[in-house]
Amino acid sequence: MPQVSKQLIDGFCIWAIWLTLKLQNILIGPLPENGEGGRGRIAQFIQVVLHYRPLLYRLAFSAAASCLFWLAVWPLAAKLAFLASEIYASLLLIRFGAGAPRLGQFGKIVAAMWLPIAVIAVAIYLMFVNDQGRELGVGLMDPNQKGIFLGFALIYWALNNWLSARVGLDRAFRKPEKEQRLLFWGPRLVGVGAHLLAAISLSFAAWNQPDMQDGIERWLALAAPVAIVLATIFAWLLDKGFVSHRYQRDEQSATRKWVYAVGVAELFVLSGLVAAWLFDVQRGFSSATFCITISALFFLIVISWLRNKAPLGEIAPPEVWEEDRRFERNVTIFSTLVLAAPMLGAGAAVWIWPMQVGKIFGSLTIACFSFGSFLAFTNLLDLLTSGLARYARGAGFAVAPRAVAAVFLCGLVLPQSSHRSTPFTACDYATADAPRRAKVGLPLKFRRNGQTSQRRLLPGTRRLNGHTIPFVRKKSRFPCSS
Repeated sequence: MPQVSKQLIDGFCIWAIWLTLKLQNILIGPLPENGEGGRGRIAQFIQVVLHYRPLLYRLAFSAAASCLFWLAVWPLAAKLAFLASEIYASLLLIRFGAGAPRLGQFGKIVAAMWLPIAVIAVAIYLMFVNDQGRELGVGLMDPNQKGIFLGFALIYWALNNWLSARVGLDRAFRKPEKEQRLLFWGPRLVGVGAHLLAAISLSFAAWNQPDMQDGIERWLALAAPVAIVLATIFAWLLDKGFVSHRYQRDEQSATRKWVYAVGVAELFVLSGLVAAWLFDVQRGFSSATFCITISALFFLIVISWLRNKAPLGEIAPPEVWEEDRRFERNVTIFSTLVLAAPMLGAGAAVWIWPMQVGKIFGSLTIACFSFGSFLAFTNLLDLLTSGLARYARGAGFAVAPRAVAAVFLCGLVLPQSSHRSTPFTACDYATADAPRRAKVGLPLKFRRNGQTSQRRLLPGTRRLNGHTIPFVRKKSRFPCSS
């Protein structure tokens, strides 16, 4: 009997391994057959296991299957195929992140800015794939002047994107060079990506409005992303032609004529938005797009003006490099603390007045500010962990910043697990006492929209979904479930 059991277990394990390998070949492609031992860490292992071509084929197949299933009115199969598309897209991003350092300077820069890029990717999913996210811009269609709040929220999100990208690049490139143009404009492009997402969300909401289906209003719906793209190009040309000290004089002279051309195009778009607002053509959309564009221009121009100096050359003495790094570190500390203050203040306001804050500022503004607040929190956490790790190493302890960050996260998560959630948060003593009052014919107290009301019921009856039904008491552990 033991021998038979051993054979059954061995046969089952062999079959399970064979099935796993087959599923792997079907889902992500076969493994290399050279049989050589791997070298490196998790990034090198991912590069060996995941390959672009098999993943791209499967992504295209799953996306096509999702479209076909939707056309065939098979919603369950379409959702499963779309889920597979999301999984393959995530695997492609993981593969790109693992192999980014091997792509040269561009890959190294992208890998260093992974945190704000990941937040933008999450924002894309929540704002354009999620059903509720696609409706965030609808609240700005009315002429309620909420576009001003959205402009300030986007500046906050863009600044946090810029700061997170700058911190990552500072660790990857200890001595930046003048020729590394993307090293200086990469954080700014990541920052203005917040404005581009908000503009696309606003145009997406306007495109689906019934009163913007024909005429000039149809083209007006495309003005938001066009204005942000023109603003980005204009700010880049302005930085290269007039503001920055990283370019030669001949490059600046050749760029200045393009500054005027793109500036005229941007001014034309802004004038069209102002005219639409004055002539009462989609005033809410026009004012919100105008505020988003001005916000993007303000962010890009101010950052270009503040960060216009040329990097130190290789011939600079070590004490000059040390002084420059000390200044950059102080800028990082100052920026992190300043951007953390709105995050803490807004978090307290939302905690105390959640409905009032959402009603005043709008859903899209709250969503954009939330993305920036998350980055502000991570930047603050990174600053604290780096400082504590540096202090611990100075005291003789071998402490890494990641270990300090893990302790911080445990300190945030563990207190929440000690709070037992109440199973009847929506009811109070009045509704809990409803069965007794209904049984004796007393007026039934209930709460609706924050107000306590009374309704007299017949003995032995209760109200359920607007109807009076006989009351039967059941034994339940929850006071409001009877």
